[in-house]
This record gives sequence, structure tokens and C-alpha cells, in this order.
Amino acid sequence: MKCSLFLRLLFSLAVSLFLLSAWGESIPEKSPKIIRGKASWYDAHGRFTANGERFHKDSLTCAHRTFPFGTRLRVKNINNNREVIVRVTDRGPFGGKYCIDISIAAARVLGIIRRGFAEVEITEYEETIVPLKAGPIKFPELQLGTINMGKEYTPEWKIESLPPLKPLE
Repeated sequence: MKCSLFLRLLFSLAVSLFLLSAWGESIPEKSPKIIRGKASWYDAHGRFTANGERFHKDSLTCAHRTFPFGTRLRVKNINNNREVIVRVTDRGPFGGKYCIDISIAAARVLGIIRRGFAEVEITEYEETIVPLKAGPIKFPELQLGTINMGKEYTPEWKIESLPPLKPLE
């Protein structure tokens, strides 16, 4: 009884591993190194995005179908070699024609406002330093003491004493 249960479990495990290895070759990676496709821009100023933030037209954000929220992507326009780094805050585009929707501010940087779309390369941006984050400030060590110039230092100017104040009458 226990032996037949063990054999069934072992057989089902072997079959599932075989199927996963056969199907795994046809499933693309979750985030490949470089994605090439068309990008368009959108303007939904004031509306809520899929991650709960309000969309602002001057922010460098984008909508992508699979990248997690908060992922930073480098989007490069192939025609003019301009590039911008955007943050994923929304889902889309849902038409099969485009692979990413960028905000109008990012579209200005890439130079695609007039045309409305462009061929782009998308790569995941892995930053090493978080921009605009205050870190520890290192000040140089100061040597406090007298100035040694070979002779005694005397200033060229002197503070003259003020005349005594007269009492108010």
C-alpha cells in the first residue's frame, strides 16, 4: 500500500518535471535584457494609476504589462538615440501594437510628442545610488589653533571703542 502510493507520487513528480522542462523552453523570460517595440504616450492627468498613485503629466512614469510597480526602466528612442528613465506605475498598453505607454513628460524627452509613437529599446535600470536621498555629510577635519606665520600676528585694523551712551532724559 505504502509502496504503491510512493511509486505514484514519484511517477507524477517525474511527469510534472518533464512537462515543466518541455514548456519552459517556450515561455519567455519575465524581464529579458532588451525589449524592442513601439512606445506611445498617454495623458491621464489627475486620475489614479493601477498602483494607487495619482497620475501627473510632468512625472517620468510609464505603463507596462509585466514589470512590477516601481521598477525603473531605461527607454531609448532608436531614431534619435534619446533616452529617459521612467518608473512603472500603471498597467497597459492592452493593444498588441505597443509594448509601453510613457507619460507626456517622458515623451517630450524622447521627442515623440508630434508623431505619437516611436521604436524604442527598453532595458531594466538598476541604479546603485538612490537619487535625491540625503546621506551622511563628511566635513574635513579642522585644525583649530593659532596661525603660525613666523612672527606674532597682529591685525591691520583695530576696533575703536564707542563713545559712552548718554542717558535719556
